[in-house]
Amino acid sequence: MTVPTTITIGKRTLTPLFPDLLRPMNPKERQNLKDSIRQVGVLTLIIVDENDGIIDGINRASIVAELGHPHIPSELRNGLTLDQKRELAEWYNVSRRHLTPAEQAAVLKARRARVVQKRKEGQSLRSIAEEVGVDVAQVHRDLKESPVAAATPAVPPPITGSAIGVPITPPAPPLTIIGRDGKKYAATNRKRKKKYTRTRPLPAPPRIDSARLEEFRTLWATFTDEEKRFYRSWVLSH
Repeated sequence: MTVPTTITIGKRTLTPLFPDLLRPMNPKERQNLKDSIRQVGVLTLIIVDENDGIIDGINRASIVAELGHPHIPSELRNGLTLDQKRELAEWYNVSRRHLTPAEQAAVLKARRARVVQKRKEGQSLRSIAEEVGVDVAQVHRDLKESPVAAATPAVPPPITGSAIGVPITPPAPPLTIIGRDGKKYAATNRKRKKKYTRTRPLPAPPRIDSARLEEFRTLWATFTDEEKRFYRSWVLSH
């Protein structure tokens, strides 16, 4: 069945935006949809733009017009570009029952190609998701599953001296450095000396004869304060 250029429902005149986006329904599929709308009405809203252009739901709208219903439930998507409307139409129709697995794969492949191209152009994942009409996680999956190795935008390498045929001279080492305390110090390549680590155990202190110690204590008790100060200073100096 040929898709009409305009569809009139009550006082509304709707215009199919992408009539050739997908293959038309076969007679059996169309009859099943027509019987469902006749019995229970339109269960899934059609998607239209601000000018009543049909983004999704051409078959439902044409059947409603054939049945003579005065109204059709719709959802308005305002402010979209033509490319965004096409991507939205593909996304809504990719899971329709009248699409074969091969047609679903073709639609998904076309969407992934657009995602990869937009990523090549340097767009962020969030902006791609908004334009294509999917979430950011789906954009991640499209980039990962795409056979084209373009998950990230190509960034040209910076031009260096060797790239343009000019030899590169390494920079001279700094003459001074600034320490953590904010002071300037001479820059040297000298390695710091390793701290000395004792490997041998200290010798045991000499044992003092208890008899001589008692003799010294007796003698110390006879010293005057001045003699004690002199003795202490003599011991510390030697």
